[in-house]
Amino acid sequence: MLNDLTVQNYRCLKDLHIKDFARVNLLVGMNNSGKTSLLEAIYLLVNQDDVYLSLIELLHNRAETNKFPG
Repeated sequence: MLNDLTVQNYRCLKDLHIKDFARVNLLVGMNNSGKTSLLEAIYLLVNQDDVYLSLIELLHNRAETNKFPG
C-alpha cells in the first residue's frame, strides 16, 4: 500500500506530493486537472519492471501510438 507519493514532471503534474494515503482514496477535480495523470503515474510506479512496455500501453490506451513509427 502507498503511504505517500511524489510525482514530478509527468504530464500536467509538475511537483505533486500526496501524503497519508488511506486504504480507499477518492480523486475528484475538474476536467483536465490531472486525475488520470496521477493514476498513470501510479501505474508506471508499480510496473517499473518494464517501463517501456508500460508507456506503450498507456499511449495505446490514449490512442496516441500512431505518433510513433513501427
